[in-house]
Amino acid sequence: MRKKKEARTRKQRPKEQFNKMMAIFREWLTLPKTINNKKNQAQLEIPTIQNALTLYRSYVTTCDYIATNSDRNIRDSFYWLVKEMNELISFEADYILLLSSLKTLLSLNERWDSVISRQKELLYRIEQVPSALDFYNKMTTIKAEHHRKKKEDLLIRQRLSKAYQALKNAMDYFEKYDQENSISAFGASILSIEKAREFWAEKLDEIHKMENSSADPNRIINEIEDLAKCIYDAPGLAKWVNDIEKRFNRLSYDHELLVNSYGKAVIQKEILDEFTTVINSVIPKLWSHGQKSQLDPYLRELESFLALFEPELEKEIAYSERHGLRKSNPTSEQDQQLDRLMELTRIFITAMDIRDPLMSTHSMTVARLAVATCKLMNWEKEEIQYLEIAAMLHDIGKIWIPESILTKKGKLTSEDIGKLRMHPIYGAQILQSSDLFEKMTPWIYHHQELWNGKGYPDGLKGEEIPIQSRIISICESFDAMLSGSATKLKLTIEQALDRMKYEAGTLFDPVIVEVFVSAVETHEMRYLKKYVEK
Repeated sequence: MRKKKEARTRKQRPKEQFNKMMAIFREWLTLPKTINNKKNQAQLEIPTIQNALTLYRSYVTTCDYIATNSDRNIRDSFYWLVKEMNELISFEADYILLLSSLKTLLSLNERWDSVISRQKELLYRIEQVPSALDFYNKMTTIKAEHHRKKKEDLLIRQRLSKAYQALKNAMDYFEKYDQENSISAFGASILSIEKAREFWAEKLDEIHKMENSSADPNRIINEIEDLAKCIYDAPGLAKWVNDIEKRFNRLSYDHELLVNSYGKAVIQKEILDEFTTVINSVIPKLWSHGQKSQLDPYLRELESFLALFEPELEKEIAYSERHGLRKSNPTSEQDQQLDRLMELTRIFITAMDIRDPLMSTHSMTVARLAVATCKLMNWEKEEIQYLEIAAMLHDIGKIWIPESILTKKGKLTSEDIGKLRMHPIYGAQILQSSDLFEKMTPWIYHHQELWNGKGYPDGLKGEEIPIQSRIISICESFDAMLSGSATKLKLTIEQALDRMKYEAGTLFDPVIVEVFVSAVETHEMRYLKKYVEK
């Protein structure tokens, strides 16, 4: 039985092998056509994929965020398809499919199946892009907004902390400054620290209320910074107000003195009243409220007002005091002669001013310093008045000097210097035309003489020079040092005083220099500082 079964199996085996060989053969015959069909199918799908990719790229440009991984996968899939199809087509171009082995055909068939599958997968991915990108953009936007808000909140907290620290530093600075100075509002009687503190406390309460009401943080920070700046500015502004207040009070007092004692007024009452209201009412309120931008124009206007009238008022009072014009006319013959001399002097000064404004300013300064020196030397009032007139007219001879020499910016030639040195002679000749100036003519003639005898026009030495000329020489040289020239550097007041001390006994009378320095340091320093500034 078993033998019969084995015999039957042996008879069937060749038949099965034949059938298997035929199946393989038929598969080998059909595979080239199948492969060509799949190739054609894949190639026909390429334009569809390219159109889908174009739409995909267009859609991506409308999105704020791109899903990088998905975008990379789509790009890589497309590149793989292109590369794989190119390799397969290239292979088929090099080899005849009908002559290829079954193994090769099966491999090609499998690879084309993979291409078609990846094409379908890629198209599906591209179709899903809009919804996927919308979701991704929505989630990414929410995440980015959350991150931005978190970062912004942190920044706001840091700015708030910094602003509050600046406010604390400002308050500490103000309190420390006030303690160290130990004076209310830094000496300005019109200001009140208490009112300022009350205003600052009110502003701080308003800031706290804004925080509790969830107001705009940037607005809160700006309010804190403005308050800190207001407190920081308070001491400096108070000093400024204090200085102006003192000057204004002094001006008001001096003007009242001029009106009551000498019957003169240089400022209209309406203008003075207007500025009085500003300084007593407007400025204190603006200062305590920290309104610096509004306070500045008022203070600058007051400074301009003071700068305009202070020298004018000072000059009028000085003139009235020197000439004793207390609401009465001079009765003595000597006083009348001095008045006539002063009137003529003013005419000459006006002429000098027209020729060169700096010349008249120089002459007035020399006269002022000469008067201050004589007062310390205890001269009689009448002698001081004569010297003052001589000092004002000491350069009157320059009226006859060519303007080209007086205004020359470069170095003077020897010829120019010779002409310029004629001005004391010219001055004496001008004054000799009137007997009123007879007493003062020698003083003006010799005011360029030097203590060592090297001056001009006569080369007098030491006490040979009239004492009045010696005083004028010292005062004129000092003013020239402060003013400078094209060939000499301008000196400070301190440097000029040191130079005068150094030249005492050589160029100048040492005794008079000592008195002159004392007069400048004790009486004229404030005037000279303003003079140098101008």
